[in-house]
Amino acid sequence: MDGEFWKFSAVNVMNAIASSLAWVFIVPLLIAGGFTPFELCVFFLVGWSSAILLILVPRSVSSRTHMSIGLLARALSFLLLAWFFSAPVAYVVAVLFAVLMVEYWVPFNSLYELRTSKGDRAFLNSLYYFPWVIAGVFLPGVGGWIAVSFGYAPLFVLGAVILFMSAVFILRFWDSKTLAFRPFKGLRAMGWANGVSLCEGVVVGAWSLAVPLVTISLVGDVFGFGLFFSYLGLVAAAASLFIGKMSDIKFDHKRYTYPVVLVTAAILLFAGVSGSWVSWVVFMGVASFFMKLADPMLFTVVADASEDLTDGMVAREISLNAGRVLGTLVVLALLGTPRLAVAVGGIAYLLSIPFVRRARLL
Repeated sequence: MDGEFWKFSAVNVMNAIASSLAWVFIVPLLIAGGFTPFELCVFFLVGWSSAILLILVPRSVSSRTHMSIGLLARALSFLLLAWFFSAPVAYVVAVLFAVLMVEYWVPFNSLYELRTSKGDRAFLNSLYYFPWVIAGVFLPGVGGWIAVSFGYAPLFVLGAVILFMSAVFILRFWDSKTLAFRPFKGLRAMGWANGVSLCEGVVVGAWSLAVPLVTISLVGDVFGFGLFFSYLGLVAAAASLFIGKMSDIKFDHKRYTYPVVLVTAAILLFAGVSGSWVSWVVFMGVASFFMKLADPMLFTVVADASEDLTDGMVAREISLNAGRVLGTLVVLALLGTPRLAVAVGGIAYLLSIPFVRRARLL
């Protein structure tokens, strides 16, 4: 990684803070606003599907301009939630979330991966996730206390301010690079690696909705909800420290991808069929640990399979969101027992293994 790393880190930290403080409460906020579980599924389906439609448009983008647009769209969505919440506005927020995913995250991921090499990519991708892990330790609990004491509006206003600062930072300090979004070429070039991202997307789609729904039903209040996600963040932080320590002793990420994915799948399967609050807490904590190990490894598999990293990141975003749609549909089909959707996420991890093997090189 070159001397530009601090710019990536600064923007990543600001995004992690905004999301861990505010967006983690999107499901409780929508429920408080009268959304049914079915409508929650529709909300996420609108977001994931809009991202697919947006990224399927071939075009050239200016990284600095489009990343700023993505962040400002996110900031606007937070202000809409804080000040103008209604069901129609919520669906506009879902579309603005898609703008963030495509206009910000695809250029960010492309430029980040361009500054890695196959020799250091696995470790640097673990650093990519690290700010999110640290923010996830403290901010959900803090956000839950703020929500109980003052309502959701201050959380989302503060998140919007942070996102606006992030956009200004990019416009002020980042150089612009033109990136070509060639979705169909990217999908063809990535081949089996698309399956890795698709399976990962199923896990994310199921987790994003099933875990909040189950947790709310068990804890019953927003502060407890926030503390639970801080607990998951603490466990994930331990996983990140483990990755860093193993990297210091020449840890072979490739060798351990399969066992980490297998263990993660098994834990999610157990979590999905667990019956009690205690077992849910234990299994989800262990799952959070191993998912934090698996995520950078799977990301690295996809990046290593990319002849052109921008094409690879575009294809990854398409496949991820297609998987997220499938994961949300699983939750929709299992609304009576949403924790079973977590078990389906475990099955998706298992299904990723042959795709990893075929994608390349492990």
